[in-house]
Amino acid sequence: MSLKGISFALLFLIAGTTTTFASNTNPDGKSKKQFKKTQSSEKLNGNVKSIKYLLAGFGDNPNNTTYIYNKSQELAEKHTFIGNRIATKEAYKNGYPIVTEIYHDLGHISEKTVRKFDKEGNILDIKKLDTYKNVTHHEKMKYDKLGNKVEHIVNGNPKKYTYKYDKNKNTVEIIEYDDNGLLERMDLYWYNKDNSLVKWGRYNESGINIYKVLYYYNDDMQLVNQENYTAQNQLEFKKTVLYSPDGFEKEVVEYDGSGTVQFKITYDHIDQEVAKKTEYFSDGTRTEYNYDIRNRNINKLSFYSANGELKHQEMFEYNYDDKNNWVRKTRVYNNTEEIIVRSVEYY
Repeated sequence: MSLKGISFALLFLIAGTTTTFASNTNPDGKSKKQFKKTQSSEKLNGNVKSIKYLLAGFGDNPNNTTYIYNKSQELAEKHTFIGNRIATKEAYKNGYPIVTEIYHDLGHISEKTVRKFDKEGNILDIKKLDTYKNVTHHEKMKYDKLGNKVEHIVNGNPKKYTYKYDKNKNTVEIIEYDDNGLLERMDLYWYNKDNSLVKWGRYNESGINIYKVLYYYNDDMQLVNQENYTAQNQLEFKKTVLYSPDGFEKEVVEYDGSGTVQFKITYDHIDQEVAKKTEYFSDGTRTEYNYDIRNRNINKLSFYSANGELKHQEMFEYNYDDKNNWVRKTRVYNNTEEIIVRSVEYY
């Protein structure tokens, strides 16, 4: 359950949107959605209709991608090409991925995934089909009025869930049953007077605690400390968070059970935007990201050794259209220049 401190910056150098996946059993005490709406990793200006990557190299990446947006600036379609060959097509509705098609080298669909959501964004149905439109995998979900999953059927095998709530409609108990109706596990939740989750515990079919998480908050009800414990009540993971006077995260530190720092991240803000982010790793190395706060574009990426020596640095330059969205990105490193070219179409 601990975060691993993996750097994701390079992942977003080309991709323009992300889809977040969440587990039904996350101890958040709120609605357990499996998909969240796509979010843009950059600040787009104007009423964007589509973004098409015409030349998306950075040397070793042959993929070209087209993003199509609706008038509400939500992603509607995403097409990925390898060279001139279509590789994937994705269709979105209200920001949620409803169809994903994966294409064979010969041009036909090799796998298709179809998803249905309710108006709250809870996923109701997932079907995977092969080339011949045969269903190879099928999941169906049902939810209560608060958006909590009460039934999950995988290829005909049902799992059922029951929920209990407090007077503030916070989830305080989730019991999962197997396909024979027997209790498989139970999750319990505790809250403070401000309805913030302070403890989550998981128990097996015998009622024995197998995992628990404790949460601590400051006077502004911002999370400042999280502690994860094993079945033997041994500390396995700890996270601390510090905030600026304006309420923005300025430092997040993750520890293992012995108290050794495994990962740390710091943020420097200017005008409520992240201007610099630094990731520190357990081996003593660190990575620094500098951003243009006007549009969230990265303009410098630096890698340092454990003794503080600069090992590698990349600079990014941008050319913009008249809406101030970039249409050419140049990456400079080791006396090498690589470019990404894209076209932005507007409504």
